[in-house]
Amino acid sequence: MADTSIASTGLASAAPTGPAASPSKYDRLIAEAKRVAAVKAIVVHPSPVALRATYTKLFGEAVQYDRDRLVIKLGEDEVGFVSPGAFQARFSVPTPVDLSKGWFAGAVFRVGSLEQVEAVLSRAGVNFSRTPSGSIAVPPSVAAGALLEFVALP
Repeated sequence: MADTSIASTGLASAAPTGPAASPSKYDRLIAEAKRVAAVKAIVVHPSPVALRATYTKLFGEAVQYDRDRLVIKLGEDEVGFVSPGAFQARFSVPTPVDLSKGWFAGAVFRVGSLEQVEAVLSRAGVNFSRTPSGSIAVPPSVAAGALLEFVALP
């Protein structure tokens, strides 16, 4: 059987070492998904537009916003602040009761093959669902409190 650990992907220098660093089902997921490109962090905030002035001072034209979201685009990567309603509509997972200070809700990974991700998650027994847009979402309840979304590379 082929080695599909993080070490075999050439990312070993970024991975922890020692007994706690043995390959997990998530290491195999990343290795088998083959390509992970840009990453998007998701933060749920009661009023994303209220953050506009601060982030515009910091990032200028990289900040885009509308009523339910504020996005900071930095090259291929981005941080998205979304309202609780927008988050709920997209993922159908519960949010924490107290959102007054915001919540780091999760991350979006662009991958080469959603079918490979789905197969790895299924084999590993990881709970997931398809979103209305067709992406794969691993709920916060099984991913250390943060939603993981996998979307296909364009």
